Amino acid sequence: MDKWEEMRQELSHLTVKELKQLAKDEGICLGYDASRKDTTIGAIVTHRRYMELNGTEGGKHADR
Repeated sequence: MDKWEEMRQELSHLTVKELKQLAKDEGICLGYDASRKDTTIGAIVTHRRYMELNGTEGGKHADR
């Protein structure tokens, strides 16, 4: 299992309310994705993967 699947497993133990708050804290705009737990988890994991692959943290480039 890769780290993204592990992350999905960890997030699946949270409630939808907790997931929505986590997304809000990370600056993720869920929109329609917030209506289902699996799509909310997918949005969070996708955002984290994007942030890691692009070397950004908190919406800013890591080298700035």
